[in-house]
Amino acid sequence: MHRKMIISVVVVYALVAMLFTSNMGNAAMSAGNSNPAALPVAAQTDEIETSDDRFVAVAEQVPGFGGMFFDQDGTLQVYMLDQKGPAPEALMASLDDVITREVGRGKALSRNGVEILEGQYGFLDLHRWQQQMSPAVLDLPGVVFTDIDETTNRLRVGITDAPGMAEAVEKSLSELGVPLEAVLISETKEVWPELRSRRRPLRGGLQINFGGFLCTLGFVAVRQGVTGFVTNSHCTNTQGGVEGTVYHQPSASGTTNRIGQEIADPTYFTGGQCPAGRRCRFSDSSFARVPHPSGPAVTTALGTIARPPVGSFTWNGVDTFTITAEAAPVVGQAVTKVGRTTGRTSGTIQQTCFNVNVAGSNITQLCQSRASFASAGGDSGSPVFRITALPNVTLVGIHWGSGGVFSPITGIQMGGELGAVNTCAGGGC
Repeated sequence: MHRKMIISVVVVYALVAMLFTSNMGNAAMSAGNSNPAALPVAAQTDEIETSDDRFVAVAEQVPGFGGMFFDQDGTLQVYMLDQKGPAPEALMASLDDVITREVGRGKALSRNGVEILEGQYGFLDLHRWQQQMSPAVLDLPGVVFTDIDETTNRLRVGITDAPGMAEAVEKSLSELGVPLEAVLISETKEVWPELRSRRRPLRGGLQINFGGFLCTLGFVAVRQGVTGFVTNSHCTNTQGGVEGTVYHQPSASGTTNRIGQEIADPTYFTGGQCPAGRRCRFSDSSFARVPHPSGPAVTTALGTIARPPVGSFTWNGVDTFTITAEAAPVVGQAVTKVGRTTGRTSGTIQQTCFNVNVAGSNITQLCQSRASFASAGGDSGSPVFRITALPNVTLVGIHWGSGGVFSPITGIQMGGELGAVNTCAGGGC
């Protein structure tokens, strides 16, 4: 047997929770580690690069660049100031070189060519106006979003249909010195974080709250005749060992949203396969009974996972995936995860049964898997599965670490871990 390499990854620990400050429907959250006391939000630094920053880099090297987008045919449309008629070959070559370097990070973006559109505004101006207007305009009750709209070479402000909203936005823009002709104001629906809303019955993919932190409910299960749910061990008050962690969905509100209590979370072991000086397990998993002994009655939906649109965490509360089987992950398979932060994302399994040193701790997780799906803090606990024939899926594990690291269902169900847990709809896999 080949010896697996022990490597270090940064764990996607639970998102610090519940310090929501309300401003007419706009919410803010702080983020940090799941087990220590909550930490303040780190201020944004210049090291954080957005897609707009990449466009700025293009504009700094190509004078007159006004933004770009792909049309329905996959052709890259690029706005350029004062550009009428066919663009010079030198300009096209420069655009291709800079866009490939700054936006594509060395990879060409368009296979169907590039077309030049006459723009009215340079991206540097749009970016400056966006930074100038966004804090003030988003502070107005009824404003949903602000954006640089690449398809129109304009700024865009989305508002509700509340009376006087457009006028209030225009007044704010005028006071800021942002030209009104550069801004499109349009009515739109408010954005509600549905995976983060109160949902019954309980099912995989929903937001859960413990202490001051947020995680994701992995999947409803039955263990030793007790109905409950599986989430990460690091989504408990202490990773490894049972302390009776209390869970709420979506967030704590006295006992109203109380849904369950931790009853199974094996301690981490030493010796044997475990590296010297470290503590080990084969899964980052725990089990909570539903309902909590002192909480309200709670309904559950065994074998179901919330099914938001691809790339979204908004959910209509109706569409679901159905777990019909369980299987060990295999390199090269396509998998999906659903989590409260980044929602439904997909990728390909890249590694199986590799041993991982958890950064910032003395914990090593043995025989873990990794996939290329996107994730972020608060996605800890997300179910990981293969879509077979919608809505049917095969459960392969539970996400816990950055870079798509997850514990396979085969590890979760090992003796010494949670053991046999029934996860499938209809009473058995």
